[in-house]
Amino acid sequence: MRAPHPTLPLAVVLAVAMATGACAKPATVRAPSSPRDPEATAKFLSIEGQVLADLAAIDRRLAARVGQAPSDDDLRRVAMAAILSEDASTAVVDGAIDAFSFGARERALTAAKRKLDAAPAVEGPSAQERALLSRLLEAEILRVGDERRLPRSASDLVRAIVATWTPPETLAAVGERDAWLARRLSEVRDSLAAPGAALDTTRARELDDALDDLEELTREAPFKQATPELVKLRDALESSGGPHVPVGWESVRAHLRVHFGVDAASATDLASELEAAEAATREAAGKVSLYGESEKDELAAQMQAIVFSREPCRMPVAGSRVRSLFAPPERAPLCHLVVSLAAKPDLSTALAAAMHTYVTVGLWALELATRESRVSEASARHRLLYPPTTSVHARAERLALARPTTAIGTAMGVALLLRSAGGANEGARRWVPLGDAPLDVTSAAMGPGPQPPASPPR
Repeated sequence: MRAPHPTLPLAVVLAVAMATGACAKPATVRAPSSPRDPEATAKFLSIEGQVLADLAAIDRRLAARVGQAPSDDDLRRVAMAAILSEDASTAVVDGAIDAFSFGARERALTAAKRKLDAAPAVEGPSAQERALLSRLLEAEILRVGDERRLPRSASDLVRAIVATWTPPETLAAVGERDAWLARRLSEVRDSLAAPGAALDTTRARELDDALDDLEELTREAPFKQATPELVKLRDALESSGGPHVPVGWESVRAHLRVHFGVDAASATDLASELEAAEAATREAAGKVSLYGESEKDELAAQMQAIVFSREPCRMPVAGSRVRSLFAPPERAPLCHLVVSLAAKPDLSTALAAAMHTYVTVGLWALELATRESRVSEASARHRLLYPPTTSVHARAERLALARPTTAIGTAMGVALLLRSAGGANEGARRWVPLGDAPLDVTSAAMGPGPQPPASPPR
């Protein structure tokens, strides 16, 4: 299935930093100064604001990305539309539809897409802004489809509860929250019992960790219904833990198109690109092998703070509301890396180690999606820089197993940075003013640079 927007072939995206020379100025994004049709531009900007307000009301995770609390009117409008649809799966909690209300979310996102499509045609930066907003809506519609697939998506949905949790303020609110949470946890447990639906070990651990976070939030609340359901769900998880079931290359490829804007038509070519990046980052951080144990521990801590950060990340851009949004979960790791690189004059060992980790984990994910490999086999072929702790290696494996789109897309972003004119740090400094966007958009805006030398940057 092809994405409904144009995407660049992999070779174009990763070679986009190839021809203008090191004197290229940092790219900037500006609001249109003299639009040919100022009325159309003003109308589009108004509709853009409405669509972003819709997103904030549809999903509280999107409200956090937009950085805008939904208005009571918008919440009522979205909730009422969901209720009138007579969809029994819908639940409204604290005035908003919840993440488990898949049909309601999809209908509301589709309505927002229709609203944007009806906006007048615009030119210049506004046209690109419109295209980016359209692609954001497509990505969120795809996310709804992914999250429908319980129990596979259970950890993401529980984390959605955790991320958007607010303590109930009254006894009545406690009772409502208790009943709602018990219902959703029961649905997750029921999905585990469906024929052939048992979670593999990785996703079972992901869900168990998410439940730890939820339990911490609800520990002090008098939840008479939800607490027993949480215990039952944990008991059901005990029987999960089968072998990994790969997502499949075509699914990963489709998700890479939507979330990263890259058509990785050839898995073989992609593997070659990532293996070159793996060698380059290994050489850039080669002195790690000479470190003492205490130095390695310090380096590992610095690297983990970048690679495994769960903090939101954004790169604000004047004149673009969409580029200034917090990055979606698929692109958040790359955002953290770009911001960290841009803040440093040179490629530090810790940053080189982080880049190497991203590329290595991306190669693991690629092998798991395209070959009948086990993660132990992939990690033996593509090793991390030095023997990490068991917990670090397990977290890296989980990223490859449970989030292959994120792992591979981030690795592709590293390859793009390595090909940037002036090296990865300079490429990151040109990237930050462009904000968050799929790789095809970012690479085109950064402008090409000279072909990198055969040896990696030091």
